[in-house]
Amino acid sequence: DSSVRSSDTKAPQKQWSWGDVGIATGNNCQWQAAWQRTYFEDPIQINVTQSQVDVEFCLSTECIESAVGVHHMQWFDDSGWELDGDGNGTSPGCESRPFWANAFFTNDNFCYPGVAYSNHWLNEVTPLNTGEVVFDHSGSASGSCASMLRYIREVGTPF
Repeated sequence: DSSVRSSDTKAPQKQWSWGDVGIATGNNCQWQAAWQRTYFEDPIQINVTQSQVDVEFCLSTECIESAVGVHHMQWFDDSGWELDGDGNGTSPGCESRPFWANAFFTNDNFCYPGVAYSNHWLNEVTPLNTGEVVFDHSGSASGSCASMLRYIREVGTPF
């Protein structure tokens, strides 16, 4: 598991849910799921910031009838990481239903003097009416000692 390994129960977390789960109830509706996780790892392989999008969607014969997304964010505050901003959204559609999220973190203590930034610019999971899922992502680190942070991405179906 790629969660924050240092202290899962103590790591600060934030979670948003959005979408329209529960609307589709027809017999031809088949629920499917997909997820994408991006995270930054420090030199001793602690996942210091993480953004994950989980999507469940109901697929009928030719249309995505209903979908819900959940954005999970987690950070390792014991070493100074803080959530600096986040957002999420979706664009309803029959043929595709993108769910996107972003998260921005800062750390004043990671590499003194200066500030380190880890940016999860885009974390997007897009179910298609064919049953396929398209994943898109981008991330960057900047500021003090940014080269010490490694960006990692994982995807999967189901959760």
